[in-house]
Amino acid sequence: HREEIIAPAADQSLEGLGQLVKDSRTSLLLERSAALAGRGDELRSAINDLYAALASAGFAPPSLTTAGATPAVLPAADLSTVTRAALASASGPGRFDAALRLAATSLLPSGARDAVIYVGTGAVDEASFVGVTLSELGSLLANNGLRFFAVVLDQPSQALRYLAQRSGGAIYSASRPRGLGDLAADLASSPSGRYRLRFTAQADGGFGRSYLAVGVEAYLFKKSGKDELGYYAPLR
Repeated sequence: HREEIIAPAADQSLEGLGQLVKDSRTSLLLERSAALAGRGDELRSAINDLYAALASAGFAPPSLTTAGATPAVLPAADLSTVTRAALASASGPGRFDAALRLAATSLLPSGARDAVIYVGTGAVDEASFVGVTLSELGSLLANNGLRFFAVVLDQPSQALRYLAQRSGGAIYSASRPRGLGDLAADLASSPSGRYRLRFTAQADGGFGRSYLAVGVEAYLFKKSGKDELGYYAPLR
């Protein structure tokens, strides 16, 4: 027999709303492949446009993740660093799957409007994925509130379309006449349903061995929403 006791938490306070968050972090996922060879001018133009759009919207410079044979991440990469990386010759096939995981985890714990922005041809070889599926990559983004945007030189693959749709992001052509200002505006105005709460639990933590369930219900304009989660108290 198991008995559950539901009790209100003490010292409750609303610390913040995700909708009011102004600052966001972005990770630029740069394709590194032989397919980009000879397309330096197009790639440079796309990167310049993207950085100008992010700067005009008030975003800090993104971190850089290169999707080469051995993916790597650089914090707060400036435009010259990204351009050099983009124009450097690629060696071997790129690892989009590993690079996306690296770009996403570099943003954890994620904020209300953090995002991964891919720049490349738009081609993704799912057959090259190792130990992860496209569905799992989509879940990694969605479960952590990370949106996926793509800036493509050619037609986007179905894999990119799936990741953008799964995470609430979008795909933009690098050659669009309007430029990439809409991408930055989309990122800055994206809705967020995150609430940050502080409370003191009344339940017995069992010295860190008991699972403590928490239920929260929010009311907004005569509508309500409820969610539940749980945690373990620190071991003592």
